[in-house]
Amino acid sequence: MKKYIFLVFSFFVFSFSAKLFAQEFRCNVIINDSRVESQNKQIVGQLSKALTKFMNTTQWTEDRYEEWERIECNILITLDKNTDLAQGIYSADAQIQYNRPVYGTVYTSPLLNYFDKNFDFIYKPSEPLIYIPNSTNNNLTLMLAYYSYIILSLDYDSFSALGGSPYIEKAQNIINNAQSTGVGNAGWKTSDVRSRYWLAENLNSPQFIDLRKGLYDYHRLGLDVMLEKPEEARQKTMEVLKKWKDVSAIRLNALLIQTLFDAKGEELYQLFSNAEKEEKIKAAAILLQLDPAHADLYRKLQK
Repeated sequence: MKKYIFLVFSFFVFSFSAKLFAQEFRCNVIINDSRVESQNKQIVGQLSKALTKFMNTTQWTEDRYEEWERIECNILITLDKNTDLAQGIYSADAQIQYNRPVYGTVYTSPLLNYFDKNFDFIYKPSEPLIYIPNSTNNNLTLMLAYYSYIILSLDYDSFSALGGSPYIEKAQNIINNAQSTGVGNAGWKTSDVRSRYWLAENLNSPQFIDLRKGLYDYHRLGLDVMLEKPEEARQKTMEVLKKWKDVSAIRLNALLIQTLFDAKGEELYQLFSNAEKEEKIKAAAILLQLDPAHADLYRKLQK
């Protein structure tokens, strides 16, 4: 009888905890199949549901998340004409987006807007998606796990200085796994300067420590106080940009810097657009060196 009561109590506690705490992600997966010629497109809907479930139910960290703390992100997958739904062969590219909430506002700050041109994988509905660390996984689960840890590393870095280190290590382990087992595709190789390999390598490199530290200063000491102390926030942001400029001088055209400004370019322009003219000109000078891809945007600050 006591054993029965204990089991009932344990089930109640487990059920209560499951409702009280949530997984890390609230990920929205969208699949564009407009380029695929097939009469069997219902399998794409199954795939979308499977990917969403995988991202939102896998336990990625040892931390407990409450529902309101879940990390919102998007994975936009575009299938190309080489996809063969009948054979379960998918040829695609993907866009991975993550925005961080800003304290005291409804605004979310973009931290990742990454385009993966080698998002190819094999998927069969009969095979469940399960990620097992340090084991041979298929390319699909490896890619999803990799981007989960990349998002976590950026998120944690933005809330505590270098807080994302454990997740950068996990992303690097996935790189090593994909390369050693041969289950991955070209996106894991060093030969492509925009590959997943180089994004993880940059995050893991001591040369980018100051860039990662800047993520904390930029968000916690800058954006999170922007509403109450806009001048102080812009001053802190300027300090961060100067540090990022020094990092950029060490590793010219590094993927991590390109990726960061692909996400931050418009935000930085908006942030300094309300500053005094002298401050706008100084910001523009640094931004033009750091991010020439958005030069037309930053030149508006000089007018």
